[in-house]
Amino acid sequence: MDISELTEYIIKKVEEATSLPNYIQGIGLALLGVLVPLAIAILTEVYQKTRGPEEDFSRLDVLVILDKVFKIKNIIIYALLIFIPLIFWEFLPGLGRMLITAVSAIGIAFMVKTIGHVYSWTKGNVFTYRFSLLKNLKNHHDLEIAWDSVWKTEKINPRYELNFFEIFSHTIESKIEEERPDTIFNLIYSFSDSLAHRSLYLLANKDALEKLLKWHHIAWKKAYSKKRERMGDANYFWMMIENVLEDTLIRVKQRILKQDINLFYVFIECLKNHIHRITQSFDISESQGYITRLLHHHYKTFLERVDVPEDADIWRFFPNEWKITKRNIQDKNNIIAKITFAYFRHWTVKRLLQPREDFDILLEGASKNLFPEVDPLLWAPILIFALSPPTGDSKVKSSIERKWTFGHFGRLHIYSSDSESVAKKEKLNTYELATLLFPNLFTKENLTIFIEEAKALKYPAESLEEWRKNLLIEIFQGILDYLEQTS
Repeated sequence: MDISELTEYIIKKVEEATSLPNYIQGIGLALLGVLVPLAIAILTEVYQKTRGPEEDFSRLDVLVILDKVFKIKNIIIYALLIFIPLIFWEFLPGLGRMLITAVSAIGIAFMVKTIGHVYSWTKGNVFTYRFSLLKNLKNHHDLEIAWDSVWKTEKINPRYELNFFEIFSHTIESKIEEERPDTIFNLIYSFSDSLAHRSLYLLANKDALEKLLKWHHIAWKKAYSKKRERMGDANYFWMMIENVLEDTLIRVKQRILKQDINLFYVFIECLKNHIHRITQSFDISESQGYITRLLHHHYKTFLERVDVPEDADIWRFFPNEWKITKRNIQDKNNIIAKITFAYFRHWTVKRLLQPREDFDILLEGASKNLFPEVDPLLWAPILIFALSPPTGDSKVKSSIERKWTFGHFGRLHIYSSDSESVAKKEKLNTYELATLLFPNLFTKENLTIFIEEAKALKYPAESLEEWRKNLLIEIFQGILDYLEQTS
């Protein structure tokens, strides 16, 4: 029997099967009889959850059930595919009846597939449907409701939490391309508002941190670009996004420091790499303003130990590229070391103007760690002299007689045969860095005047002031000798 004969045979049988519409109708009604009670039961359960005190994905699940599991709109179409063609059964010949049967069979197949989704959902395979909905959701209102439902849910499995954030990041970046700052703000605010519920597994994740930093820079550029000065509401939303992300990064850092300080290395590495990419890809003058703003609170973490556990060695995380050394300062592409010095200088001046105690342990630690190549016992007097405003006619005299609140301890070195050469190298580095950072202060002419002023001052032989005077004379002479040798 060839194909044409087989086709004719099937058409003839379909035409003779007068009871076939009843069978199709019965199958359709049976499927609807299964789906309708299940839909009522599941939707009732989820609706009751939405009225409860805890979120537990309830508002997201309403959308998932309506659009991914039951697909209510599609079920209506499937029912129409099953039942409507049967109306024309009596009016059509065999080929038409075969077409009706095929259309109804398609509707039945889709209905069975829907029941399969319901079965899978009730068996607990819920995250597959949640992820699928979030990936394909386009309506902005539903999008905000869905993600708010996700982030308000507590104790999400960390593995699923990372999957959610990956989808969330794709959503944010698509909205950035669409220039929808209002939606982006609502989505990011919802995430930021839920940080207390998020796991450290997510917050200290490298990819998540890089995304937050990337969005922060994008928002900053869009908010403060000159081209956007007249954009009104859009400009306002980008500013709000930048502020929320800045606060988010600070609170993420606080969580890491509180719960596992060793993970702070990941945070700092992401911050360092983010800044490096910006300095390599964008105009330096524009980058400097952004980096200064970004690092303001993070400098406070190191300098003032904000949110840092007691006795934690926070300085081991500070990147070497950010420290203040001759090489870093002279590197034209390293703007971060210059920003570090500017911040340290401003911070130190305030502490010297209003010293709170005789020994400033924070200033002691900062001066040692930010200037790793100098002799701390010589460097502290240089900073005190250079950064303290004179209280009288003589800067030398006022520097000697004011409080010296740091520079009390040197570095710990393991004794070896080259210890003396190490000490000499540190002293040379100290004088070299002084002329590099304060070129207008430590000139040959000024140093000669400082030495003469110091020698003219009279203090008791064993007094602290006399010791300080002699130390400053030694430092001034050392810097002067260095300038004469290098010239």
